[in-house]
Amino acid sequence: ADKAGSVKSGDTVDLRLDGRSETLTATVDQSSPGLDAVAQMIIARAELVNAPGDLPPGTVGRILPRAVHAPTGKTSQ
Repeated sequence: ADKAGSVKSGDTVDLRLDGRSETLTATVDQSSPGLDAVAQMIIARAELVNAPGDLPPGTVGRILPRAVHAPTGKTSQ
């Protein structure tokens, strides 16, 4: 929930679909502007990069934001 505000339209995310074990790649189309304080989630819509052929429309899943790697500040000499 602490990363909810970091998911925005155009982001590439990992997606875990209900009832499936694999993690897929998707691009966020839309996301709600606020966090649901009770459920600790946001509602978003994402398009799968390579959708499985047997996936029915409207399948529900969980978006997993990708970690942002900050520079370490080290320089080579």
